[in-house]
Amino acid sequence: MKKLKFLILLFIFNCTLLIVNAQSIYFNKRISITDNLDVCRGIIPFKNGYLVAGGFEDEYSWRHLYLSQLDSIGDLKWTKDYTIAPYNYYFGLSGSLFQTKDKHYALCGGRVLGLNKGYGIFVKVDSFGNKDWEKIYQLLDYDNVLNCGKVTKEGGYIFTGDAQTGTTKYSYLLLKTDSMGNQQWYKTYTDNHPNRNYTGKCVIETPDKGYCLGGMGGIGLYLS
Repeated sequence: MKKLKFLILLFIFNCTLLIVNAQSIYFNKRISITDNLDVCRGIIPFKNGYLVAGGFEDEYSWRHLYLSQLDSIGDLKWTKDYTIAPYNYYFGLSGSLFQTKDKHYALCGGRVLGLNKGYGIFVKVDSFGNKDWEKIYQLLDYDNVLNCGKVTKEGGYIFTGDAQTGTTKYSYLLLKTDSMGNQQWYKTYTDNHPNRNYTGKCVIETPDKGYCLGGMGGIGLYLS
């Protein structure tokens, strides 16, 4: 029987990367980028090592979006910070880091200016972590965030997350872009429960060229 490998990420202040098989620990690394509230929420294989992405808070309490390359034993090779002052950046949930059709990489999440509304972001980078471009999605000025993205069969992108479509209510969000990240359409979904909020956390393209999203809903929860 083949040994199974598991990847476990612990998100307590510094990102801890633990690679194990069914019985043995390969390595256990604590990766510190700023030593201040580092968090890793996405990881994918890359050049016999890994790409990890997430967020951190700097000494001035600004939130940053980052991507790091680790080698095969978990040592940090480089880190790129994609934050543009004076915005706070928030990485989405797992599924917010993925490879694009042209072998580059995509990160999604949200961007906020002060106490204003936050908007979904899509950052595309090359294999060295250099930014290709960044797209912002205001959605008729709805407060929104992107939590998960996928490449579609025709080469565009589909994202899910949540959008504040009422004074306090959040709905499931489904957003489609072309290959350059330009918004083509978006939809929000809710059952109109007076006290329930919803957030999309994963999305796939279905064989009939539709889309399926999964997420959660809760009474009186702020989910963005």
